[in-house]
Amino acid sequence: MSDDKKEQDGTPPLPEEEALLTDGTPPLPEEEALLTEAASLPARPATPIPTLSSPETTPTPSLQSSLSDASTTPPAPPPSISASLESFQEATLALYQDALAEALLSPSAVLRIESKEQFDEAMLEAGDKLVVIDFTASWCGPCQMIAPYFEVLSQRHNARVAFMKVDVDEVPDIADEYDIVAMPTFVFLKNGEKVDEFCGDCPDTLAAKIILLK
Repeated sequence: MSDDKKEQDGTPPLPEEEALLTDGTPPLPEEEALLTEAASLPARPATPIPTLSSPETTPTPSLQSSLSDASTTPPAPPPSISASLESFQEATLALYQDALAEALLSPSAVLRIESKEQFDEAMLEAGDKLVVIDFTASWCGPCQMIAPYFEVLSQRHNARVAFMKVDVDEVPDIADEYDIVAMPTFVFLKNGEKVDEFCGDCPDTLAAKIILLK
């Protein structure tokens, strides 16, 4: 019937008639109102879906400066072997100079042995103390280097340790008794028996052995 009306006068069908054309069921008043309201609302633009992306980070000024300096400033070259050796020699010389100054300010606690008889008497007087003998020579450079340190150790440990010095040229029979073949050699005795010895001018080794054995 509606088609006949449209064909006859060109008038579009009413909404009620259009709904009847689609499914044959007239719309309810509430549905008709909702349809009318929805038709009058403006169309919303589509909202794009957010995409996941890695966050952009900006380094802090201090970090950026550090990175810039690291990329432009070459690393400092390591110290040369010769420079390290010179530093070690200077430190060693300073150690000996300090030891010499301390030794000169205090009376010597080292007994200088001049004969075999004097040595035997000194050993009897030492009793059960640790005895440290420095076998030296006037022409021995390392002997002269470690001598001040030997003096300092004698002043620090003379309560429990007896310190003696033997020149191998002046009293060769004592050097022969202990088979001394190089200088400086330090022999450690307890109750007349040799408990240790070492050859060289190493102050640290000398001090460590005294502390360990006394």
